[in-house]
Amino acid sequence: MNNGGIRINCLTAQDTVNSGDMFPIWSQTAQDTRRVTGAEIAAYAAANSSSSGMVTQYLAPSATAFMATIATVNGVAVSVWLSLTPTGTLAAGTIVLPPAGTAVDRQEIAVTSSQTVTSLTVSSTGLTVTGAPTTIAANGSFTMRFDATTSTWIRFH
Repeated sequence: MNNGGIRINCLTAQDTVNSGDMFPIWSQTAQDTRRVTGAEIAAYAAANSSSSGMVTQYLAPSATAFMATIATVNGVAVSVWLSLTPTGTLAAGTIVLPPAGTAVDRQEIAVTSSQTVTSLTVSSTGLTVTGAPTTIAANGSFTMRFDATTSTWIRFH
């Protein structure tokens, strides 16, 4: 950019990008420069990705009443494949989906388990969870997707 503005190569380099960082974009609709946050870029990328774009999270619980909280990546909500590999059949466990204010529209959480979890709770703080399984069989799986319009995590596989 050399039209009286700041030259991009003169800016200080940033080592990491956080969800609250701002990025300049050109809005074709508004015909001007606007700003977006890292979280908005991550949500756009997740919604418009041609590949699964899932981050893998592993958990190998060895005791009943385990809790698996879906993590963010650098403070940004992403789609996650949670690979549970319990040491054997477990009586109970909880999976905590991203909460209100963190979950992004069309974010997906896929869960697989190598062993049976007899009593499974799937929850999310401040959001509705619909159709979540109450158990998972050995080698079973399910996927939850977040719908921002209804503020609901919905099971769709």
